[in-house]
Amino acid sequence: MLNNVKNKYILMKILSNCQENILLKLIKYNKVILKRLNISIIESIIRYNTIKIEIIPAAIPEDKKSNEHFQFININKDRLYYHIFFNENNEEIYRNYFTKDENISKITLFIDKQIKTLKELFKDCIYVKEVNITNCRRRNIYNTSKMFYGCTSLTKVDVSNLKTDNVENMSWMFYFCTSLEDVNISNLNTSNATNMEYMFSWCKSLKELNLSNFDTKNVISMESMFADCRSLKSLNIFNFNISKVINMKYMFEACNSLINLNISNFYIAHKTETQFMFSNCNMEVKNAIYNLNKHLNSYSFRNLKL
Repeated sequence: MLNNVKNKYILMKILSNCQENILLKLIKYNKVILKRLNISIIESIIRYNTIKIEIIPAAIPEDKKSNEHFQFININKDRLYYHIFFNENNEEIYRNYFTKDENISKITLFIDKQIKTLKELFKDCIYVKEVNITNCRRRNIYNTSKMFYGCTSLTKVDVSNLKTDNVENMSWMFYFCTSLEDVNISNLNTSNATNMEYMFSWCKSLKELNLSNFDTKNVISMESMFADCRSLKSLNIFNFNISKVINMKYMFEACNSLINLNISNFYIAHKTETQFMFSNCNMEVKNAIYNLNKHLNSYSFRNLKL
């Protein structure tokens, strides 16, 4: 019967008055409706024990050619919805509608099934203060680099529900999140990560960081990973496997509040670059780890603070 309704606006009106469970079935299993309304289905959102179905118009940006295909991420903020356009051809963000929106401070994220990269997802969202990823079940995401790059107002982020089983590049992920105080990465799977360069660099307000679940057996570079984390006083990365790491330059550079650093399980190979690894750190750090390995030399401890 619905297939005979020719006016798509009338069709949408009919659908809007359907019970939610019926609506979900109609849209999910009726390709004719999908095609006529030109819609993309986002997974049902469970909130306060009710299911809310969001129909996202699959409109292509006007200044793009009609033969280019775009995917969406659905952003919820106080029941308003914003779109991020991904260009499927190069798997990068084409347009992010809330990057400079000063009215958006808190974001709950629901990720479309087809998205494969989160690279630069929140890059330079300078007004966003809190991000909570509540649903991301896809395991084919391979890149989270610069995901929160330059989010200078961000104070709290929860990525514990983010599936990162196949992510290889986590570099610059939280770079220059200068206000970040609370980051939940308790379930982050790093087993396939090879690049963690600048991952937490310049998170200068971060006072604690739980990395007990980090699996770093495949990581090749940790350059500047914690550089300028100036509020960190204690860091336990005893569990880190650095057997493949060849670059640790500036890894703890300017962590000048760090007095308790557990890297007693580290064995730094001869080939590993360690220049300025602890430069501008406290003398306590040097006293604790100077004799840890013969490949740590004076160039690893430049400009120590007494």
